[in-house]
Amino acid sequence: MRKTSLEAYHSLPDQKTVYFKIIKAMKRMKGNQGNFQQIAKVAGLYPDQVWKRLSELERMKIVENTGETSLTSSGRKAMVRRLNKKLVA
Repeated sequence: MRKTSLEAYHSLPDQKTVYFKIIKAMKRMKGNQGNFQQIAKVAGLYPDQVWKRLSELERMKIVENTGETSLTSSGRKAMVRRLNKKLVA
């Protein structure tokens, strides 16, 4: 493997760090919820970092799908997810 590829890989934040940033951001959001773009903005992450992790957090029962949608910056609908109420203090 090339040195630059390894350096790029090692420069990425690990999943646990991204999970923590998403959860922390959602706790600061109204209703502890938002779509992936809204969460990314508050968390200081790229939207693709967030949408890739939200389904994982949902499987872990940390976030849940509200059944609602909200518009993204491109005008498309995106699922709204909220923190599991047991985690919000």
